[in-house]
Amino acid sequence: MACLAEPVTCRRDHIAPVLGLKAGREKPWQFTGPCPACGHGGFSVTAPDQGSNPLRHIWHCNCSRDLCDPARVRQAMARAGVSEDCLGSYKRRAAQASPGGEAAVLREALREILADPKVRAVADLKLRVQEVIEGEPAPADWAGFLAFAERAGIQRSKRYEAAARWGRRQRQL
Repeated sequence: MACLAEPVTCRRDHIAPVLGLKAGREKPWQFTGPCPACGHGGFSVTAPDQGSNPLRHIWHCNCSRDLCDPARVRQAMARAGVSEDCLGSYKRRAAQASPGGEAAVLREALREILADPKVRAVADLKLRVQEVIEGEPAPADWAGFLAFAERAGIQRSKRYEAAARWGRRQRQL
């Protein structure tokens, strides 16, 4: 059974007090406070856009540390004591972040890049990212390295500096 109160009344009287949320000064229909899922302070419950068959409430955590998708936040709100009748359904698909797959490979590659002692300049960072994109290390020869650096978006003068830092030498004729 759905909550019989109007959505703004439900947010004010049923959801905000349970979660310790405060009404906004400029937007009294929006309530903000700590996220029930992660504790981050950038959490809000507000009115959805009006349209055909709008949702009752929209909740969102601005946390960049956790993946506070709507389903996870909804579960935390229910555990905190918000009535299922007030929550209604949240039909938007949550972001799918699997611990494996391409995202995990990308995260591991980025960790390696950030830990690499060769990265001392922006050009070095671009070169390491280009290595990940192409799936191969930067070429060992001078001309190949300069072409690789160009594909990485490094300006001409910085390509030569990076080549020297990376131990690439132009052959003397």
